[in-house]
Amino acid sequence: MVCFVHRMLDDHGCDATLLWTLHFREVRSPTASGLEKRYQVACDCRVAAAHRLVRELMLRDLHTDELEPPPLLPTCGGVRRTNTRPCRNWEPSARR
Repeated sequence: MVCFVHRMLDDHGCDATLLWTLHFREVRSPTASGLEKRYQVACDCRVAAAHRLVRELMLRDLHTDELEPPPLLPTCGGVRRTNTRPCRNWEPSARR
């Protein structure tokens, strides 16, 4: 789900709702009734901010020596398509 939310925010931006999080649940995992309770946030931007891409998937900018996300997110790793938990591409972010 986190991969999906990140992709949708990249494509469409954040509208201060849980539009994409709830859409994922409706289409892929309708029994995930504790989703809002788990994240306890009011918008997709906060769901995305709670996770960052793992270091191994980041790319180093040769000019600034900073790590940046790749232009295209990799496919989700290690979870079923219906899982609402973050896949192994994501780790908890320090900023919530």
